[in-house]
Amino acid sequence: MPGIEDKILDLLNSSRVNYEVLEHKPVYTCRQMAKFLRTDEELIAKSMILKASEGRYLLAVLPGNMTIDYGRLARMVYAKSLSLAPVDEAEKIAGCSIGCVHPFGNLIGVETYFDRRLLGHEHVFFNPGSHTKSVRSDTRHLVELMKPTIGEFVQPGASRVELRFPRQAKPWGECSVPTNCNSCRDRTKILLALVVRRSLTRILHAHFFIASPDCPRCVGAGPQLKRSRERP
Repeated sequence: MPGIEDKILDLLNSSRVNYEVLEHKPVYTCRQMAKFLRTDEELIAKSMILKASEGRYLLAVLPGNMTIDYGRLARMVYAKSLSLAPVDEAEKIAGCSIGCVHPFGNLIGVETYFDRRLLGHEHVFFNPGSHTKSVRSDTRHLVELMKPTIGEFVQPGASRVELRFPRQAKPWGECSVPTNCNSCRDRTKILLALVVRRSLTRILHAHFFIASPDCPRCVGAGPQLKRSRERP
């Protein structure tokens, strides 16, 4: 019995869609995939198996650098709430492992929802159910094959927030000796400094009435922000 990867490639071939299969090292995230393909993360069609509160499943396809607005999508699909499907359930439904879920819900009997932002690109890249292969395809042709419901369900305004680290630091997951690596130690120091600084600011603000830029009452105080605020 053919696997999901073979089914996808058979569908692409039978539909005479212009596509290209690109082989690479195993990737497990959209960021890794974009890095190996030397393309922007927003051109990656990220596919996610979701589960509605009443138990039905659906497939959401969105730009790789965006996150889902679960409330917005729940209203689109007339569900009380949505969440990521458990890993074992998602893998069983998709026919592949997490990290290489494909966008073809019509091949697995699941409703597919395609975010409109992807239509702004002439082509996109997607996983065909394999960690070592990616497919480049015309966006319009891909949508014709998927037959999805098109809408807008990503969080408005911004893409995923990223922390900036020193240039010499290696990407997460690529360091084989994180406990002995200077880059990882530098990275950990930065994270700890951020956490301690924010926590200290809140403590001083709450208990010693030191002005804080996070407090609505202190915002706009200008030079007075550096001085203690008056006790309410």
